[in-house]
Amino acid sequence: MLLLAALSAVSCRGRLHKTTEGALQELSAAGELVTCEYTVSKVIKADDMVPWKIGERKILFSCNAYLKAGIDMAAYQPDKTVIDPEHKSIILVLPAPKLLSVNIPVEEIRQVYSHVTGLRTDFSAEERSRLLQQGEEAIRLDVPKMGIVRDARQNAVAFFESLLRRLGYEDINIYFDLL
Repeated sequence: MLLLAALSAVSCRGRLHKTTEGALQELSAAGELVTCEYTVSKVIKADDMVPWKIGERKILFSCNAYLKAGIDMAAYQPDKTVIDPEHKSIILVLPAPKLLSVNIPVEEIRQVYSHVTGLRTDFSAEERSRLLQQGEEAIRLDVPKMGIVRDARQNAVAFFESLLRRLGYEDINIYFDLL
C-alpha cells in the first residue's frame, strides 16, 4: 500500500512538470503575450515658417494610437525555468517585457486645422505622411515615461502567478531577462 502511494505521488509530480512545460510551450508557440494596452491621444502639429518664403503654413492633426506591451514568448527559453515538483516550486525566467506594437488607424486621424497664407502651397500628401510618422516616433519615444512596460511587467507577473497556482505550485518566483 505504501508503494502504491509513493508511485502515485511520483506520478503527480511528473504530471505537474509536464503540464507546466505544456502550458509554457503553448504560450511560447502563440508568440506575443499582450499583458497591457494603452490608448493614447496625440496631437501632431507643424509650423512651416521660413524667412525666404512669403506666407506661412500650419497644420494640426489629432489621432488615437493603440499601444500593446507584453512578452515575446517566442524568445522564452525553457532551460532557464527550474521546476521542483516535490516542493511545488518553480523559478520562471521570462523574456523582458517590451512595447509590442503601435497602431494608429488611418480612420482615426483627423486634420483639425490647416492654415496657408501668401504664396505658400498646401501640405502635400508626402509631407502629411512624414508628419504622422514623426508623431508615431514621438509616441515611441514617450513610452518609457508612460509606464506601459512597467504595467506590462506587473500584469505578466499576475498572469503567470495565477496560471502557476492553478497548476499546483505554491512557491513561485518570476524573473525577467535583461534587455
